Amino acid sequence: MPVFSAVDSLTGRPGFQWGAAGKVFTYRPGDPTGEARARAAAERQGRAMRARQRADLRVLSGPLGALRVDAPQRRVRAPKYPRSWENRYRAMLLRRARAVHTLVMEQLDPILAQAATPERADADEDRPQVSPSIAEDLRRIIRVVVEVVAESMAPDPDDVATIAAGVEAYATREQMRVLETVASIDLSAALGAASEAQARFLLAGFVADNVSLIKSIDTRYFGEIEDLVMEAARTGRSTLDLRDDIERRYQVSRSRAELIARDQVGKANGAVSHRVQTGLGVASYMWSTSGDERVRDLHRDLDGEIFAWSAPPVSGTNGERAHPGQPIACRCVPIPVLDDADAAALQEKQRQREQREAAFAGAGGTVAGLPRLPGQ
Repeated sequence: MPVFSAVDSLTGRPGFQWGAAGKVFTYRPGDPTGEARARAAAERQGRAMRARQRADLRVLSGPLGALRVDAPQRRVRAPKYPRSWENRYRAMLLRRARAVHTLVMEQLDPILAQAATPERADADEDRPQVSPSIAEDLRRIIRVVVEVVAESMAPDPDDVATIAAGVEAYATREQMRVLETVASIDLSAALGAASEAQARFLLAGFVADNVSLIKSIDTRYFGEIEDLVMEAARTGRSTLDLRDDIERRYQVSRSRAELIARDQVGKANGAVSHRVQTGLGVASYMWSTSGDERVRDLHRDLDGEIFAWSAPPVSGTNGERAHPGQPIACRCVPIPVLDDADAAALQEKQRQREQREAAFAGAGGTVAGLPRLPGQ
């Protein structure tokens, strides 16, 4: 049941309400901040009400991956989204975009300024136009800068790997915290070698994909400012206007850098969450949004719903089925869902592992049944 607009019966103020029984959270007309806070409050109430509705229910398989419920289920606080790592990655990408743009303008500005000299200016001395010769000089400089950036400012895979490792550690810690709270056992050694190998594979994929994405910021930026130069020469645009156009195009690079940081950290967080939960035998999760005004309507409707890892819900903008973190720029997280039987199974795995470790230690560090090697 989504949040909808309502009017408070006592004050007459507009507000937002979750369901027919929810409280109306009001705001002053014309106050966008208050409006956002009112919507967020209604959404929080909705999540709490749905959690209470499911408090005495148990997860069972249902159609289309959504799970139906009918017995006690364990619930804990949602894993935190790695916002600090998103902010760190965003800052890294924005610094790089700024450095590239600064280098470009340092090389282009002398040519743009030279256009105002008597021998190169047109009749309008206040707003000299971009002539074909000026445009050719600018294009030549842009191509030189492209080579300089490719050789000396290429994205460092080690920097990207640092972000990937940080998200991996953060997301793993959050998922393990939730699962250990539910199962009441220490799961620090329970994932095993297969999960660690998958983690290395995910890390390598993140680094390769993101190095490519960072390079794409440069490719689009250089291609489009060269197009701006050619268009300015064709239409007789002034050098001042061209400079403003290039500055505006830089803002596009900033926006793309911010999108990449948000999208890729969300995807990495979702992939790690999936690895940890399924590696420990968790079959289902509850969808949880970040609860702010940026949450898309489709994901707001999914908030609090339960799905199987084997059957993701429709959550993509074009009707794709995807788990939390997989849709573009998604900051949602999966809360592991365990019933008593699931928790007991994890506890049994823990007991068996401890028995194997004790037997190994009791055999002097050798596998039971095998002879000791010489010198042991």
